[in-house]
Amino acid sequence: MAIFFNDQSIEVTTIKKDPDGRIIAIDISIQSTIFHLTNIYAPVGNRTTKNTFFDNLYSYTFSNLPTIIAGDFNVVDEPTIDRFPPGNNSEKNKTLQSLCSTLGLTDAYRDLYGERRTFTRRQGTTQSRIDRFYISKEIHPTNQSTKPSILSDHDIIILHVKNIKKAQRGKGIWMNNTKVYDTPPFQQELSERWTKWQTLHPTLFIRKSDWWIHIKSRIKDINQKYARRQADKRKKEKDLEKEFKEVWENLPEKPELLPKYHSIKRQLLKTQLQRTKESIYKEQAIAKGNLPLGSKEFFEQFAEKRTNTRIEAISDPKGNYSQKPMIYSKQCRHFINDRPCLKVPPHTQWRRTSSHSFFNVFLAMFTAPLTRWPRSRIFFLFMLSCA
Repeated sequence: MAIFFNDQSIEVTTIKKDPDGRIIAIDISIQSTIFHLTNIYAPVGNRTTKNTFFDNLYSYTFSNLPTIIAGDFNVVDEPTIDRFPPGNNSEKNKTLQSLCSTLGLTDAYRDLYGERRTFTRRQGTTQSRIDRFYISKEIHPTNQSTKPSILSDHDIIILHVKNIKKAQRGKGIWMNNTKVYDTPPFQQELSERWTKWQTLHPTLFIRKSDWWIHIKSRIKDINQKYARRQADKRKKEKDLEKEFKEVWENLPEKPELLPKYHSIKRQLLKTQLQRTKESIYKEQAIAKGNLPLGSKEFFEQFAEKRTNTRIEAISDPKGNYSQKPMIYSKQCRHFINDRPCLKVPPHTQWRRTSSHSFFNVFLAMFTAPLTRWPRSRIFFLFMLSCA
C-alpha cells in the first residue's frame, strides 16, 4: 500500500502500517488543518477472513480528526445496486457496516449521488463497486469522479473535498523545444535540408549573418511542423481514450458494450506498454553511454545479439574462409591433431580423464585462432562432446 502527494506543502505527522502491507494510516497537515487518512486493501478470502480484517481496522481508523478511509474493500455495500448482475442482501458485510456506524463514517458517493448506479471493477461479464471513500461528518465532499485505467481491472476514483481556483494563464511566447533535436526522425529531416540550405549562401545571401537568420526561421518552421505531427498523434490517442471513457460510462446501463470496452482497453494498453518500453530503452542507452538516445542504431544492437547466433565462416591456416560443413569438420580435425593436449580418449575413458587434461582442453579452445571467438568455443565444445 502507498499514499502519494503532489503538493510538497503537505506535512505528514504520523504513520502507522500493518505487518501484512494491507493498511496504511497517516495524519497530514494541509493549510493548518490536520486530517486522518487510511488506505486499505481488503483480502479476497471468505467471510471470516474479511470480518477479521475489518475488526482490526479500528486501531488504524479511530481518530478525533476529520477522517477519510479509501481503498479496495472487496465487498459491496448495497448488492442490489452495487453489483451487476445484482446480488442479494446476504452479501452485505455487517462487520464493515458496524465499523462505519461506530466511527460515524458514510459512503461519500451515496452522500453525493444517492442510489445512482456506478461500478469501479469489471471482470468478464460482471461489474461491481468495491472501491469506495468513507468520510466523517467533518469532511464536506463536493464531487466524486472516476476514470478508467488500462493497467488494471479497477477504475480510478477521485474525491474532491473542495475546489481551489487556479490563476488563469495567458498565451505565452514560442519557445524552442530543444528535446525535438534529439529525436532521430527530426535529425534525419534536418540533415537532409541542411545540405540544401548550404547551397543558398553564395547565390542568395551576401553576408553569412543574413543567411543564418533565414535558416533559423526555416528551422523554426520544421520544429513547429514536427511538433504538430506529434500533437496529432497524441490527439488520436486522446480520442481513443475519450471513446474508451464514453463506453465505460455507459456500461452500467448497457452491459452489451463490454466486448468493445475490452477491445479499446487492449489498444490503449498496447500503446502504453510500447511507450514505456521505449522510455526504458532510452534510459539504458543514456546510462550505458552507447548513444545519446534510443535511436534506430541502438535498437539494432539488441537485434544483432538476438538473431546472429551461428558461425558464418571458418578459416584455415592459410587464411582462406569457407562456410561448408565438411570444411568445418576437416579444420576441426586438423586443429585437434596439431595440438596433443586436445587428443580426446575414447568415450569409455572420457570420465576417467584427469581434471588437468580437461583444463588443457578448455585452455586450448580459448586460444583457438578463429574469427568469431564466442561461437568457436561453443562449436569446439560440441565437437569434443560428440567425440
